[in-house]
Amino acid sequence: NKICILTVAPYPEFGELAEGVARQYPQIDMYLAPGIYQSAIEYTQIYPSKKFDVIISRSFTADLLRSSSITPVIGVEVSAYDVLRTLQLANSLRQPFAVLSTPPVIETYRRLAELLGLSLHLYTFYHVSQVEGLLREIKEKGFDYVIAGIVAENLAPPIGLKTIRITSSRESIQSAIQQALAFHQCVENVRQTDGLYQTFLDH
Repeated sequence: NKICILTVAPYPEFGELAEGVARQYPQIDMYLAPGIYQSAIEYTQIYPSKKFDVIISRSFTADLLRSSSITPVIGVEVSAYDVLRTLQLANSLRQPFAVLSTPPVIETYRRLAELLGLSLHLYTFYHVSQVEGLLREIKEKGFDYVIAGIVAENLAPPIGLKTIRITSSRESIQSAIQQALAFHQCVENVRQTDGLYQTFLDH
C-alpha cells in the first residue's frame, strides 16, 4: 500500500531534501506545505480532500500540529551533526555568538559543547512569544550573531542581529521518513490482524 505523507517545511531546502529522500521509496506519495507554527496549520488545509497517513515537521511546529491534527505527526530531530555544522560556521566568523532554540535542541548543543570542551552562550525559549525578548537580551549582552531557527531569523534583523540558521540534514529528514514508514507498517499490520480476527469470528 502507498503511504501518503505531508511534509510541513519550515524553509524551502527542507522540502527539497524531503522530496529527494522520498524519491528513494516508491511506496511514498509526498506532499509539501510550507510554514511554521500557526501558518503551518493553515497550509495543511491546502489539501482539504486528501487524507494523509503521516505528517512530518520539526520543533514546535510538530508539537502544534500534534495538538491540532488527528493525523500522526513525526518530528524531525536536530542531530549532533546538524548542531556541529552550525558551530563550525559560527566559529569561522570569529565573532561572539549565542544560541537560541527549544529545550531539546539546546540540550544537544549543551552535550556537544561539554564533549568538545566549548563554552557556549545558550538561551532557551518555551514558547514562540518569548523569542523576540530573548533576541533583545542577546543583543544587549553584546552579541551580533545568534544560531537559531526560522522564527528568530525573521525577528532578528530589526534588533540588529545576524542569524545562523539551524537546518536539518538529509540524514535527519531521512530518519523521520523511515520512522513514518515503520509507523505506517505497524498500523497496516494491526489492520490485517484485526481483519483476520474478524474473518475468523464471521465463520
